[in-house]
Amino acid sequence: ESAYLLQDGFSIKKIDHEIEGFGMPMGPFVLADVVGIDVGVKVAESLENGYGSRMKVAEILREIHQNHKNLLGKKSNLGFYNYDKNNKITTQNLSIYEILDSLKDKIKTPENKINDSEIIERCILTMINEASKCLEENVVKNARYLDMAMIMGAGFPAFRGGGLRYADKLGLQNVVKKLQNFEKKYGERFVVSKLLLTMAENNQKFYN
Repeated sequence: ESAYLLQDGFSIKKIDHEIEGFGMPMGPFVLADVVGIDVGVKVAESLENGYGSRMKVAEILREIHQNHKNLLGKKSNLGFYNYDKNNKITTQNLSIYEILDSLKDKIKTPENKINDSEIIERCILTMINEASKCLEENVVKNARYLDMAMIMGAGFPAFRGGGLRYADKLGLQNVVKKLQNFEKKYGERFVVSKLLLTMAENNQKFYN
């Protein structure tokens, strides 16, 4: 989702700053550079193969992987950021924006200016929605196990209690409404989990 936000006009640095401010241990583009952009895109493509347009890979990621083989992240000293000889971030890699410009005919950008609040909402609500689908599809037994996995395995900020506890705090009706609005604006990747819909309709919470 961060790659889609980048395509929609937000900067690499702005997205990373907002996500780190939310409490994640590192921003998505820093993380992509650490993991390796090539590795990240291959994982993303396997998810698209499994889930279709619900997890469609953003054009910018596909373009980098296919046509800019030197952009691997920290291991090549060049990715979404530039790195010095000690492998420390120096600046954003401005060539990413040149690549974005070359893709303008392929990328559908929003007609209206997007509020900064969408950065957190689109990234975190996507996580909440997928977490709900994990419960719905019996991938995970209960909300507590899932939230623990999100905290320990994905770095979700512990002080927020995990994705589903955070969803309870936001209010499931509010979460559903925002996801439905995003679905209207951005498409299938925001289709609301059936479990989340049912729980919101019945004024339920993941935690009692």
